[in-house]
This record gives sequence, structure tokens and C-alpha cells, in this order.
Amino acid sequence: MKRRLIFILVIIYVVFLQGCNRSRQILEDLTLTLVVGMDLDEENNLIIYTSSPVFSEEAEKKSEEYGVKSQSLRQSRGKFDARVAGLTTGGKVQVILLGKKILQQENWFRLLDLMYREPDFSTTARVVCVDGTVSELIQYQGEDKPRLSIQLTKLIDTANERNIVVKTNLKELHRQMYEKGVTPAITEIKKNQDVILTGTALLDKSGKYAFKLNIEKNPLLHILQHQVKGDLSLSLSLPELNESNSVFSNNETSFVVQQLKRKINVNYKMDKFHFDIQLNMPIYFKERLFTFDTVKNEKKMEKMIEEQLEKQFKNLIQDFQEHEIDPIGLGMYARAYQYDSWKKVQNQWGEAMGKAEFNVSVKIDIKDSGIIK
Repeated sequence: MKRRLIFILVIIYVVFLQGCNRSRQILEDLTLTLVVGMDLDEENNLIIYTSSPVFSEEAEKKSEEYGVKSQSLRQSRGKFDARVAGLTTGGKVQVILLGKKILQQENWFRLLDLMYREPDFSTTARVVCVDGTVSELIQYQGEDKPRLSIQLTKLIDTANERNIVVKTNLKELHRQMYEKGVTPAITEIKKNQDVILTGTALLDKSGKYAFKLNIEKNPLLHILQHQVKGDLSLSLSLPELNESNSVFSNNETSFVVQQLKRKINVNYKMDKFHFDIQLNMPIYFKERLFTFDTVKNEKKMEKMIEEQLEKQFKNLIQDFQEHEIDPIGLGMYARAYQYDSWKKVQNQWGEAMGKAEFNVSVKIDIKDSGIIK
């Protein structure tokens, strides 16, 4: 009995050992694509790019990049297989780079069909708009920098934690494209001397590029979306405190917003939607470049900040209305609270958003002015 048990355990061990060996052999035959890029050349030909790590001690470069002319992502796979040492696979893709020229075309979203249709494709890959050419970015090899895929993911994730860009993966992009009450927003990036995030690319309902929201205005979008990550930092210039005889900025203040509360009321009258957005913002001062006594004049300071923020929110929403986009997702509130009116305009929500009336009220509550007066 004991011998039989030992024999069975040996057989099981050998079977598992062979299985591990087969898995290792398969991995060695694969090219793990970590970055996929799409762009149009000067003649509007679709060019698809890939960047994959090289697992070889003999290789000087730790990644290999290729670009092929193709009609579709699936068609490009065969062309990549003719160039790389192993079979290409998209199961580990971390970043998808889309040239701005792609996003300015109709129906570009169809190019991603393969990524949603194949079950082994990673839908957590971050989708990024490239301000410039994808080829220049995907070939970038910075000194003392990690692989491009690692650098981009860390750059995007960190910036999103700081609320200066959005982070949209394939799955979330699909939801935004097909949800009638919101328009898509993805990270925007640019290659200069180094790779830098420039803000958020805002798209219309068809997916076409509308305009860029820079990193200074992104925190305002996060507030309106009520998607603040951690502590949100804002900087403001207060015109009432400006001293004209100073060379340096003397009316600037920076503060952190914590425990933000947002309330949205929706009404429909006179053939348009009316949105009342109330924001309660407890703030903690981190910097101020003026001599105004915020302790003795706390209410006056709160009022000055409220007025400046309300003005910025108003201007931002006017930009959204001008381009008939809704990255905030107000259409979902219209559907939830004014369904009968929403149903009539659900397929032209961007136009209805452009005609809507808005009132944004900000209530500031100064919680702390720092450890010095």
C-alpha cells in the first residue's frame, strides 16, 4: 500500500513537472506586446505599432519596436509575426497609444474591435491620446528610464492619483462610448525632450477629438465628476489681493480639498434642462503669497475663493457646452430625474447639453491655515 502511494505521488510529480516545462517552452516562443500604437501617416494610411520586451542577456536593447501598414489590428498580427522572433500576443498589453490624427476621424473606435472581441486581450490597458506622432513616442528610450510601458503606466497612474489627468482603460472607454449620458475622456501625452502628460483629451459622442483640458483645469473636472482621488490640490490667484508694485506673484494661494461633497438637482422647463450643482469644499491652506490675515478675515477669504472657483467652473462648463460634450456625466442625472424629457433628446444629448442652463454654487470652509500665521 505504501509503495503504491509513493508510485502515484511520483507519477503526479512527473506530470506536473512536464506541464511546467511545456508552459515555459510556450512562453519562450511568445512576443509579449506591452504597448500598442495606432496612427495615420502623411497619406492617411493606418500604421500600427508594437513595443515588446526582449528577454535576452545578449541584447543591448531591452525592448523591440515595430510599425507596419495595415487595414486592421488583426491583419497586422501576421506582419508582426514575420518580423519578431516569437508569436505576438496581446494578453499583456498595458498601454494603447492613439495618435490625435486618428481621433480626429469618424468611426475610429471600430479599429479597437479585436481588443474587445478576443477574450485573452487585456481590457485594463490604459488608452492614451498622443499629441504628435506615435512613432516618435514608441521609439523613445530615455536614459535612466524603465521600459516605455512601465514608464507610461506609472506616469499615468501617479498623475491620476494627483487628479491632474483622467485614467481610462479599454473597458471604461467602451462604457463611455456606448453610454448616452456621458462623453469619453482619455489621457493626453506628448513627446518633447522627455515624455510629459499634457492633460485630458475630451471626445464628443462619436469619439472625435473635441479639445484638450490642461493639467491646471483637470482638478475642476474631477470635482464636477465627484471622482477625486485622495487630497485634491488647487491653486488660485485672488485679484483683490494683488499688489502692483511687486515683481513676484503676490496674490496666489494653494490649498488642499478634503471630504468634498457634491449635490446635483435637475429640472426641465422652457424646453431645456436646468442643472443646479452645489459643492461643499473644506480646504486646508498649503501656501499663500500675500499678507492678508486669513484668521481675522476668514469669511472674507472664503468668499473670495468661492467667487473665483464659481467663475472657473462656469467657464469650464461653457467650454463643454460650446463643444456639445458631457465628460461630467450629467446626462445620467437627466435620465434618472427627468426621464420623459431625457428620452426625447437621448440621441442628441450633446446638443441638449449645449442649450442647458447651469448654476454652480461653491461653499468654502477653511479648516486650517497651516502651522504659522
